[in-house]
Amino acid sequence: MGTVSGIQTKLAFANQGYYSDGREVYFEITEGTTPFEISDAFTFAVTANKVNHGWTVWDMVRVPDTHGATAILYAGTATGVYKTTNGSRTWSSAGFFTGDYILALELYPTATGGATDIIYAGTQNAGVWASPDGGTTWTQYVTGIDSGYGATIKDLLVDPDNHRLYAVTYKGPVGSATGSVYMHTLNTNGTMTADPWVKANTGMSGTSLYALGSDMPSSPTALFVGGEGINLYKATSGLDTGNPSWYESKGDISNLIMARMPVLFSGECFMTIYRTDYGNGYSYFEIYIEDENGNPPLKGSIFTAVAAPRSGLEPAPPELTYWDVTYPECYTTPHGDFIHGTFRDPSDGATNDPYFVSANGNSYESVTFTFTPTCEVEAPGCSGSNQTWTYALHTP
Repeated sequence: MGTVSGIQTKLAFANQGYYSDGREVYFEITEGTTPFEISDAFTFAVTANKVNHGWTVWDMVRVPDTHGATAILYAGTATGVYKTTNGSRTWSSAGFFTGDYILALELYPTATGGATDIIYAGTQNAGVWASPDGGTTWTQYVTGIDSGYGATIKDLLVDPDNHRLYAVTYKGPVGSATGSVYMHTLNTNGTMTADPWVKANTGMSGTSLYALGSDMPSSPTALFVGGEGINLYKATSGLDTGNPSWYESKGDISNLIMARMPVLFSGECFMTIYRTDYGNGYSYFEIYIEDENGNPPLKGSIFTAVAAPRSGLEPAPPELTYWDVTYPECYTTPHGDFIHGTFRDPSDGATNDPYFVSANGNSYESVTFTFTPTCEVEAPGCSGSNQTWTYALHTP
């Protein structure tokens, strides 16, 4: 199951829901006219769709004057540029090009979300690409700039007032990387000229770079750049010529590494339950509620685990609630000194924190687990779908 399969060794139960090892597909095992036998096996093959939970989004830009449920955004990912016209509820491809591992995006400010949007994309190993038509077609611009294997474009910045596009490069291994600021001239409408890139490092010292910024995006009077070891530099002169004069401007900043971090699309959360039966009438359950990155559900999502008593017992046992959790606004769900429901790093056993339930089949007929997610909009702003599983308990 999934891209890398492997044999699943845990017990399977008929008429209960399961997810494949990579969470790509959901299935329920149902016995037909021919009874199942021990060693029966199921094989699944899946094909990945477009933007999905867990795919890294390295940068995102919003079309000016679009907001909320009608916001238009472009996202740069390891598989191309994607676009949403409904505030991130749904996404579609804006167009692909060779070397489309995109780490930085920038929009020319005249963008309206239509077919004339000018988009600039900084990539890993393939330099800078530009599209004059909303991502439908792309042209590569690498003359004069670091490109090829090991060269990364970390950030882009457009200066529409002076008709310039700036890029910062990062080349080499972490800790000893090098980098520079580059400038490319633009036509008055924001499209790229035929001129090459030129370095724009005057007054700057240090090594690798990460991020660019300006004081006023529509008409900058100051540029800023940050990265490993160089802290923070500022330029207020030379912008009109495309050769900014940089000087150190770190003030009271104490953190010497100023890096842009990637954003992950948090995906739908799945309730996964593992069961072990013992001969004394007890069943033991481990429950995880997380997306494939180990993220818990959004605030307001609810998880309950309730046991139904067996009939005919005297005295009759009460209904038993093991868990009744409403998720708060936090990365994990605390219960006293413990964090339950996630396995945030499958390679690190120390992060394995499921919910636990030990059910007595002598007194209780079944246990029902219910996950009710918060779901204000479609993925990636949704914690999934309602899931309820009931497990019949066994007496000795």
